[in-house]
Amino acid sequence: MQAMARPQAGDSVRYRFADVVIEPQGRRIFVGQRERAASRRAFDLLLTLCAMPGRVLTRDELSARLWPGGQIVSDEALTQAIFRARAVLGAQGERIVTLRGVGIRFDAEVICEPAPLPGVVMAGSAEVVGEAALAAAGRVNGEAAAAASVSINGEAAPISAPMAAVPVSTPAAASVPVGAPAAVSPAAPAVAAAQAIAAGSGVAPASPAATAPPAASVPSQNPASVPVATISAATAAAQPALADRSAAATAPTPTATQPAPAEAQPFRSRRRRFAIAALLLLVLAVFTILPLLRGDAGLIDEGYGIGQADLHAAHADSAHLLAEAVRHDNNGDRPRGRAVLETLADSDPRTPWPPLILALWSVGAGDTGNADIWLARARERAAPLQDTYVNAMLRYTEAERSGNPQDIIRYAGAVLDLRPQAWRMHLARAHLKNYQGLREAALAEIRQIEIRALGNRKLEMALADRAAFGDVAGAQAVLDSLPRGSDEAAYAYLSGRIAWSRRDLAAAQRDWERAAGLAQRDGRSDIGNRSYANAGLAAMLQGDHAAAIAQFERARVGMVEARWVTDEIDLSLLLTQLHAVDGDMAGARREFQRAVAAAGRTGASKLTGLVVLIGARLLPDIDTAAVPQEELDVAPALLAARLALNRGDRATAKRELELARQRGALEAAYADEARLLAAELGQTVAPERALDPPYPPLAAAAARLELTARTGAAHKSH
Repeated sequence: MQAMARPQAGDSVRYRFADVVIEPQGRRIFVGQRERAASRRAFDLLLTLCAMPGRVLTRDELSARLWPGGQIVSDEALTQAIFRARAVLGAQGERIVTLRGVGIRFDAEVICEPAPLPGVVMAGSAEVVGEAALAAAGRVNGEAAAAASVSINGEAAPISAPMAAVPVSTPAAASVPVGAPAAVSPAAPAVAAAQAIAAGSGVAPASPAATAPPAASVPSQNPASVPVATISAATAAAQPALADRSAAATAPTPTATQPAPAEAQPFRSRRRRFAIAALLLLVLAVFTILPLLRGDAGLIDEGYGIGQADLHAAHADSAHLLAEAVRHDNNGDRPRGRAVLETLADSDPRTPWPPLILALWSVGAGDTGNADIWLARARERAAPLQDTYVNAMLRYTEAERSGNPQDIIRYAGAVLDLRPQAWRMHLARAHLKNYQGLREAALAEIRQIEIRALGNRKLEMALADRAAFGDVAGAQAVLDSLPRGSDEAAYAYLSGRIAWSRRDLAAAQRDWERAAGLAQRDGRSDIGNRSYANAGLAAMLQGDHAAAIAQFERARVGMVEARWVTDEIDLSLLLTQLHAVDGDMAGARREFQRAVAAAGRTGASKLTGLVVLIGARLLPDIDTAAVPQEELDVAPALLAARLALNRGDRATAKRELELARQRGALEAAYADEARLLAAELGQTVAPERALDPPYPPLAAAAARLELTARTGAAHKSH
């Protein structure tokens, strides 16, 4: 079936799969009976996928359908459309499967059916159109009504095994499966089952929240495909009359040999229903009480310590969407998590958490422009709430944006005082303390984070950092206790990190190359990107420049797709240095200009300081004035020393280098630049600093290649 980029004005069909309904004519999407907002491209993409389920669609084909007329479309634009389509579908977004290097496939059993007719009401997961619909399903009185699982007079509400809806079709308008032999109706939840039983036995419903929303809030449905499970409001008025007719038709005739009065049969039926309802409610109670006993009742995300009471949401499904976004990030798919958060930020105008987390993620990616935009929205939403925990997280996010280490440590500590289980704050404090040279304190923070399984990339980082901060044996013991098969790519990556901390560069490179291959197989781009970059670093420090260049270039492709701006700059600087050492100045110039362009999109940082320093050392004719710089950083003194040496003023170069040392140059990301300057000035060269953990800026090691060239031997350690 061919799908058009956008539905025609006369379209009179709709698509259904799982709990999703898409109405092309009104351009409306309902997920779990709630209408979801979707961008134009995301909606058009979903229509295309629904028209061709199970078929592999290439990126070129999708671009041609979504942007008809031969428009030039960036790969990033299509990637964002896919992310936003997944975000709209929520839990069903996993049906959009990415096939690396090929395209995408929609794994869903889609039903294409005529558009809804007036007067159809959907109650819960079932649709009924007056008494005519009941008649189509079977006789409305007697045993046939009970067999259809329709409670008409309070005496017939049996539960079938999967609680599947019973489709009723007419020759006039039948549902047409698209690309699949049949549609599968979702099972009714336990709460709805308990309420259906309780309705016939006098048991109070388990929770008001479990009842179906008003008919006006859900999409209307077609009478041609009517799953009979409940009675809609349209038939409620007819219920007493139907009950009378049913009672008259089914009343037993007394005989002399009848063993029990007829009144006993409904009584025993009610007792059975009461027992089943009580059992279901008991199961629900157990699953409600267990979180209370564990102390995590209402917890949306443990890493950030966000609870239901902290959310301040305008919509009931905001908690679920926020949890889904963080889960995607934990699983290494931050772009998808970002798309969910952006959708939630637009659809829920009250909760401050989507802009808060988006601001944090933007800071981590070096995207200061978006970080400032999201921070402004978070402040606006947090102001009227007067919520202590929200304000603490806001202050922490502002500290991350400013980059002040002391403020980050202080406000992360304030968050932990309010939410001791927020392990992401321990991780942030550990990194800052390590940056300050306090490795023992950093290790103490890391040891407070419990790692019980693989699959959460932040927790995996914490385990690797435990080795980097000095506890190699402890990290190895924890890794050995985890099941390798649960996430082979993560296991190989962590093995590489621990080998790196043991100073075994060859083993680390092998493990990371294996991790990159496994990550590509499993679709774990986060592990793949980082493994390629780290394998390149290990190859570079062992003198294998060709392998390093190949690995850095592969890593950068994925990082650009994921919008990791700081990593793009970082790897471009390393490629600049490698090409320069190998005598390829044209390649070095090309890579450095790319680094300068990307740096112009970020704020001042240690990485932008490296851009200026490496440029002054290798390509002083290229203008770096547009690259933002930190005023109180040590980079200006090192830059002054480099420029003085370039013009032959060795006395000024020595004076400025000493000033940079006094400001802590040998303890910062610029240590190797200071060491190289000392070697060029004939001074004693300080020992190498360990590049552990191997986090950006990896370009901090770029000057080591120059030092290697001067000494004529490859480094055997890091």
